[in-house]
Amino acid sequence: MTHNKDLETKIIEAIDRISRAQKILLWDRAKIYGLTPLQTQILLLVSENKEEKNNISLISLELGVSQPTISDAVKTLINKGLLQATVWEKNKHFRILSLTDKGKEIIKKLKEWDSYLKRPLKKMEEEAKVAFFNYLLNYVVELRNDKTLLLVRACPLCRYFVQKEDKTFYCKLFNMEMKTQDLRVECPDYEEPIQVLR
Repeated sequence: MTHNKDLETKIIEAIDRISRAQKILLWDRAKIYGLTPLQTQILLLVSENKEEKNNISLISLELGVSQPTISDAVKTLINKGLLQATVWEKNKHFRILSLTDKGKEIIKKLKEWDSYLKRPLKKMEEEAKVAFFNYLLNYVVELRNDKTLLLVRACPLCRYFVQKEDKTFYCKLFNMEMKTQDLRVECPDYEEPIQVLR
């Protein structure tokens, strides 16, 4: 038998396999509508983000793709009639992207692209699912804290998030108690914590 890899490496390999399956499923669905995976990711982001986050520079940062590449994909989506770009009223130098009616129809058809990935998770006991989610969320937060991931809008990183002594959570924005399963990995209402200068 060859040298056995450490458990950390095996976990990373398992996450990589899930990521590959995700890309394949998304690509298969995208091809049906004549879209590239990147165009599909842009449409999905625009559909989920708040208006002010739908600009080329933030989408570039979120997807880890250069601004010129995002710009080219956005131009193609505009030419296909799926996106529109308008000058943002709060800052005339920014163009905000939004879905057209045709784009919204495509999004409805794309929304179930991950159903195959969810199927095994639906078989898990609820307690195991919550523990699994909690681990993955903490992992994502650690990767954001050490700058491996640049843009993460997860609840534990938000200025409105409070972890209470009894291990429950509270959202100051919505004045709401939260359990682990209520936390989000991508929250459209996320705001960076205010940095205190010393």
